[in-house]
Amino acid sequence: MKKFTFKKHKKEGSYRSFQKDYTDVKLSGNKVGWITEREYEKYELWFSVKSTEHTCGWKNIKLKAEFKNEKDAREFITTNAAKLQEKLELHQHID
Repeated sequence: MKKFTFKKHKKEGSYRSFQKDYTDVKLSGNKVGWITEREYEKYELWFSVKSTEHTCGWKNIKLKAEFKNEKDAREFITTNAAKLQEKLELHQHID
């Protein structure tokens, strides 16, 4: 089982008051998903998975679970790393 890592992106530019921070979820140094704040104290977890129904070969899916903060979302990913890698056929976006 490989270990998930995280990279936080802060708001930047002249429109930062309209943007929200987000965190990349990485596996082997490549992005496989992200954590984003949908609204105040409601964080969502998205993953890119392989897909035969799309011409690009992958699609984004959102997990049903919602989290109160980013730390809780990171803990969920870390504690369920084996299950996530086993059940989801993750697509790695090579940087």
